[in-house]
Amino acid sequence: MHAARMGAHVTGVDLAPRMLELASRLNPGCTFREASVDSMPFDDETFDAIVCAFGIGHFPDPPAAVAECARVARAGSICAFAWWDLPARNQMHGVVLSALDEVKPEARGRPSARACLLSLLGRRCSSRIAGIRRSLQRRRGLARFHVASAECRGAMDRVDGVHGPQFRLINAQTPEVRERIRAAFVRHATKHLTTDGLKLPMAFKVCAGAKARARPPKRGRAAD
Repeated sequence: MHAARMGAHVTGVDLAPRMLELASRLNPGCTFREASVDSMPFDDETFDAIVCAFGIGHFPDPPAAVAECARVARAGSICAFAWWDLPARNQMHGVVLSALDEVKPEARGRPSARACLLSLLGRRCSSRIAGIRRSLQRRRGLARFHVASAECRGAMDRVDGVHGPQFRLINAQTPEVRERIRAAFVRHATKHLTTDGLKLPMAFKVCAGAKARARPPKRGRAAD
């Protein structure tokens, strides 16, 4: 991690043991703990900064997660949370939705794949960010919060190497429908092909706030 290379002591948290194993292998200079973000095994005011990259949309109780992050942050430190922007600006997901619009797969006894992706991605972006802002403002004294937009490009070597996110609902389709979705995904992604390979525009929001410092107690009036 960049922070670790700059000399910071980095601690990561995840519920999935395999993710922790991979993170430890890729980042040998960092510490990783198996824990839920809404109940972390750390004392109050342990860390100088808290960063949550693209996790807030998956948490069952985002306000509780934000509150727990603020609990373990030291006074004056920054808590930052990132989540995906709308699919129109974030083509890493937008091409998936375009493919689903083209194929129109059956729901197969559950909410449609497109509806679930929209719920997970773009249409929840505004509500997620708004919820984070409310949590930053109300929970644990976080203040001076703001939301910023960021953009980058996801590079890939070749178009035929793009198969799209392996979402559970897409995998529930028949092999024939999955292949049609994959082919449509590749076709829509081709417009982003450059001489340097496939460059998919990606966009996300970052919401951050600083943990307020404790106010000194008010001095009482001297007794006569």
